[in-house]
This record gives sequence, C-alpha cells and structure tokens, in this order.
Amino acid sequence: MPRLVGPLALTLILLGACQAPPPAPAPGPAAAARVPWEVYENVDPAEGRVYRLIAERSSIHVHVYRAGALAERGHNHVIGAGALEGAVLVPTRGRDGARFDLVVPVGELEVDEAEVRRALGHTFGSAVDDEARAGTRANMLGPRVLDGERFPFVAVSSRELVGELPKLVITAALTVRDVTREQRVPVDVRLTGDELVAEGAFAIRQSDFGIEPFSALGGLLRVEDTLTIEFRLVARSE
Repeated sequence: MPRLVGPLALTLILLGACQAPPPAPAPGPAAAARVPWEVYENVDPAEGRVYRLIAERSSIHVHVYRAGALAERGHNHVIGAGALEGAVLVPTRGRDGARFDLVVPVGELEVDEAEVRRALGHTFGSAVDDEARAGTRANMLGPRVLDGERFPFVAVSSRELVGELPKLVITAALTVRDVTREQRVPVDVRLTGDELVAEGAFAIRQSDFGIEPFSALGGLLRVEDTLTIEFRLVARSE
C-alpha cells in the first residue's frame, strides 16, 4: 500500500502530489510579504516598546493528521518553521496600537525531523525515512501547494487584540500564497524584563485556503482537512 507522505502548507496547507495542479495564480500578498520595519523603527519610546523576534529561540510546528480506513498505512506529519522574522509593539498604556508582524520563509521549513517526532511521541513518534521526508518537502514547496518559487513567504499580522496580559485573544491575518484568512488565536504572553514570550495553539482548515486535502484510493487513504499549529515566539526589546 502507498505510504502517506502528503505535503503541508504552514502556515501550513497540504495537497497530494497525485492531484492535477490548479491554474497558476497571479502573485498575491504573500509574494512580497515582509515585516514593515519602518513602522517599528519609528515608534516613540514614550508610546510603546518594540520587541524583535529571536529566531533561534522561537518555533512553529504544524501537525498534519492521517485519516481514512487505511490511515494506519500512512504517517502523521510535523512541519517545523524555525527561520522566522518578526516584531511586536507593546504600547506603554493599554492595548490600543499594539501590533505584531511575522514572516515565515517557506524554503526553510523542515519536515518530520527525527528529534521533533521523538519529542511528540505516540502516533508522531515513529521515524520517517529520508526519502519520504524529501518527497514530502518537495511536494510541499511545489506549485500544487506553497509554490515556493512564486510565493516564498507566509505572512501573519495582527488585526485586533482583546484581553489583558498574560491572557490575550488575537485576531491575526494569515496569508498563504494569494489567500488571506483571519484567525482568532488565544495567546499566553509573558513579559520579563526585556524579553517577551508568546505561546499558543490553533487550528486551520485547508479548504479555507482553497486547498483540497490529499486523498487516494477513493478516500481510504487521506489527510484530514484540519491542521493544528503550535508556536512559541521569543522576542527581545532593543
């Protein structure tokens, strides 16, 4: 039986390699995604404090789930995004004016790293061989999914924030390829000295981004529409 090595998108969307490619879209917001540093660099210190993301201490993991009657023939997958760029603005008073921007270079995404899978354990704990990992990653970056050559970044930016530290709910805009969707995300935010740590998890549906999840053998082997995303972001004030 075939092994489930379906690719995913990060931010996180997955499409099977056996499906016909969709028409190529015109470059959209994700093609030119960037952190608007000109905004953060011109913040008046009296109005707020800017925190710059520390990529080597931050991580995002996307979990992709096997499904169907033959699910046991496949794998769950975990995609890691460690190469990140971003910034957070924390106002001096209240939350008006608070914002964040995050950019994920899709070419730096890693698939099914052995150490990450071992740490997760359970159904994610089994090893995935290098050939399968390479195939999944190639499909993920290919034109059927992230189309990394045309859309090299996934972008996330804040739209609204409610609550009070340390428990916040952020409405964020997630842009993958040329599709942007808003997502409400509960976030635990801790401020300690010059350091900010934000942790949380949320779910997205591939179909919301116009992607049909991988399916084979009449649906006996497929990938769940829903993906979960966990993150830990560490930033420091300069």
